[in-house]
Amino acid sequence: ALEVVADVQKSLWVRAGRVGGFCRDGIWGYSRHPNYFGEILQWWCAWGIAYSASSAGLADPLWWACSISPLFTCHILFNIPATGIAQAEGRGLKRYYENDCAKEYKVYRAQTSILMPMVGYEHVPL
Repeated sequence: ALEVVADVQKSLWVRAGRVGGFCRDGIWGYSRHPNYFGEILQWWCAWGIAYSASSAGLADPLWWACSISPLFTCHILFNIPATGIAQAEGRGLKRYYENDCAKEYKVYRAQTSILMPMVGYEHVPL
């Protein structure tokens, strides 16, 4: 559901003319990639449901098979340079720093979590 909400909010922002140069509407004000977080959360929740249905726990081969999908999704979104966060935070940033919103985007990056929606992210010790 979070992924869908994030995608709808961004679509509405695009339809409104991309006001401000980058999306800060709704959940995008708390995470730079809430759609990716929603995707990851969805797969880990599905895994959790499968795990809770298993009576054998870690000894169940089906439990291990169910863990492949969330692990693969995380791998794609975190580690593959041509997709996911690596793409969006790498080459994808060029468009923000080549227009009039470069200063605002730098502040947004400093104050907004890269993945998990968080209020007050700039105060989180890293």
